[in-house]
Amino acid sequence: MRFLIGRQNMRVATLVLFIAASAVAEEWKLGTTQLQGSAGINIAEDRGTGVEPSFGGGVAVGMGPWLAMAGSYGYNRFVSIDQILYGVRVAGLGVMHEALVGLRTNISNPSPATPHFFTGAGMVHAVASGGAQGVKVSISETKVAYGVGGGVDIGIGKRVAVLSDIRLISPPDLNWCARFSTGLAIRFN
Repeated sequence: MRFLIGRQNMRVATLVLFIAASAVAEEWKLGTTQLQGSAGINIAEDRGTGVEPSFGGGVAVGMGPWLAMAGSYGYNRFVSIDQILYGVRVAGLGVMHEALVGLRTNISNPSPATPHFFTGAGMVHAVASGGAQGVKVSISETKVAYGVGGGVDIGIGKRVAVLSDIRLISPPDLNWCARFSTGLAIRFN
């Protein structure tokens, strides 16, 4: 599966999405700001079929009719274990924090729905910790990462929208993660 979302393919997909979206305009104005919060699930390479929870937030600031500078934070839990094995309680947790900054390209639509694409870069901080019988172990690693994604904002009021989003985050030397989330966005002009 890694060959499908390798670095080169993600770069090409980002460029194609950006060029395609730049041909149309949306109602954002210079300085329009959108705050958002979301919750959802994530899947990760080599983890198998399981899904784990994700939570996040972000901000986008309009730089013109169809382009915004965007920043986001995501908390992605990868594994959580709390079991008794052979009479010994074993606990473990693996999480990834992501902070990305990039460009959001909005696509015009005559309906209240506003599709968008995102491409950006930033940092991920992966932490794995565990313990048994009072002995605890923890390791962490911070890496530069890049991400691409997209979604749709569906207006439910003048300033409020339901946001649905998917992001692919790929730090070098760490497994990729796909985050699916839904939440609320509030827009200020």
